[in-house]
Amino acid sequence: MKTFSFVEPGSPRDGNLWLETKDRRETETPFGMMYLYSFTMRLDGIDGRVGGITLRIGAGDALENYVGHLGYGVEPGHQGQRLAARSCRLALPLAAGHGIDPLWITCNPDNVASRRTCEIIGAEFVDTVTVPRDVMQAFNFQENDGVKCRYRLRSTE
Repeated sequence: MKTFSFVEPGSPRDGNLWLETKDRRETETPFGMMYLYSFTMRLDGIDGRVGGITLRIGAGDALENYVGHLGYGVEPGHQGQRLAARSCRLALPLAAGHGIDPLWITCNPDNVASRRTCEIIGAEFVDTVTVPRDVMQAFNFQENDGVKCRYRLRSTE
């Protein structure tokens, strides 16, 4: 089995948006090991975070079908500026460097903003799946998280 090594991601930047490394850690799940890079979204001239993004490195059914490689959220006062889409694009070289291709993103069907983010970055809608109970419990999903839309994104394009 290949040994995983974290790399120093630096502070990826897109104009006034940059990602500050918050955490790098490995997490053992009932479905295998996951390696996480967590970033805080920052904007020049603004104190505090404007959002966050996590890149999950790993493989397997749970990650690729229900959890996804990327998770993101933007603070309410900063939504509507495409910060999530820009942050996802900033994370792509790191994902590609770890050999993740394709990259999977999942979201709840009623999460219009997240679905729009997937479209903006060029991810392809694949299907909608029901999350198994054991996956919901292992990843602390809420009851309303029991169905996920799956999007596939080529990290090397």
